Amino acid sequence: MAVVSWVKNLFGIKDSASTDASAFYATIYPESVRYALGHNEAYLGPAEFHALVHNFPYEVVYLMVKAVAYSPEKQRQYIEDLTRIYMQDDYMEDLKAFLHKEIDLLPAGSEVQGTKLAQLSRYGASYWQDKFRTLIENAIKEDMLAVPRIVAHTPFIAYHHFIDLYKNKGNGQLSVIVPEWMIDQENELMGYSIDLHDGVHVMLQQKARCLHGHWDCMGHACTMDNRLCQRSYFVDDTINTGSTSKKVTNFWNSKYGADVPLDRIKVITNLSDKQE
Repeated sequence: MAVVSWVKNLFGIKDSASTDASAFYATIYPESVRYALGHNEAYLGPAEFHALVHNFPYEVVYLMVKAVAYSPEKQRQYIEDLTRIYMQDDYMEDLKAFLHKEIDLLPAGSEVQGTKLAQLSRYGASYWQDKFRTLIENAIKEDMLAVPRIVAHTPFIAYHHFIDLYKNKGNGQLSVIVPEWMIDQENELMGYSIDLHDGVHVMLQQKARCLHGHWDCMGHACTMDNRLCQRSYFVDDTINTGSTSKKVTNFWNSKYGADVPLDRIKVITNLSDKQE
């Protein structure tokens, strides 16, 4: 019982009369992952990834997109292969097999910080997934033709919702923005463009092909639609601080002297409002 109490304290899980032992153990991370999160500065490697695949495949999708970030081309191929799997109606077994294969291909010594997993686990995987799907559905209702620009990397835990909701709606296009690339003036890349029509195509997206730096309205009150190749909204992570969205808005301010309208940044900010 002492171990159960320690795990509950680590993940902020409250006792409930309706929660039995079997349900509790079915929703917590494997022992090796819990240990890494509590004793290894939250660094997770291939062994922990493999252990998570069975019950937490979407969390592994997120961890892996970070793990392959060492190479833009490798990350592009990972996103493309993942997208093709998510285009299927019944993809789970293929997804798990794909993840195990990709984990085995990681360079020796690969590891990423998984602190986000501990934060997300406080609210339960299904709760967070439901919140994210609702966010995307509402964004589609507001503007079906706007391209969702996923701010890397946390939203990849809900990437399957993007594919499911956009494969038959709007322009069938998505985009991934890498903030570190955007604020690096020497980097010509900004992220990835994803086309779901006529098969799946994921391409490295260059700033020069999508960001326009010379307009008559430069320095004035231009709308964001004039500063991107397509109408867009930005999807950030779940943490209230929104540190990644700040990188994006700082980029627009420093390069174009413009602010990203707040209604174009979609962030799940109300997780802390969940009653415990």
